[in-house]
Amino acid sequence: AGWLLPPLFELDGKNASSPKHLCCTLFIALGPRALARFHTAEAFSQYLIDRFGLCLVPGECFYDPERGAEGTAGFRFGLGRRKFAENLAYLVVCLWELDKEE
Repeated sequence: AGWLLPPLFELDGKNASSPKHLCCTLFIALGPRALARFHTAEAFSQYLIDRFGLCLVPGECFYDPERGAEGTAGFRFGLGRRKFAENLAYLVVCLWELDKEE
């Protein structure tokens, strides 16, 4: 709880938080607990790699150069990737383990 925020789906520049707007890629922002502990998506990602062997590519790798790096404290999720469900389940396990560390 608090590690990641619910996804926001952007349509025509307006945010809509609804499954009917689901697309093949989501951007999931870090929640307040992750930001307080790790400060950046890159640091959070590195910790997940070091501690759990789970690699999430941080949003800093995907930002729009015209908009700058603001708002990139999160991850891009490709929903159609092979073994997505298994990897998502493992991410949940990792987040539970993070809860135990605090």
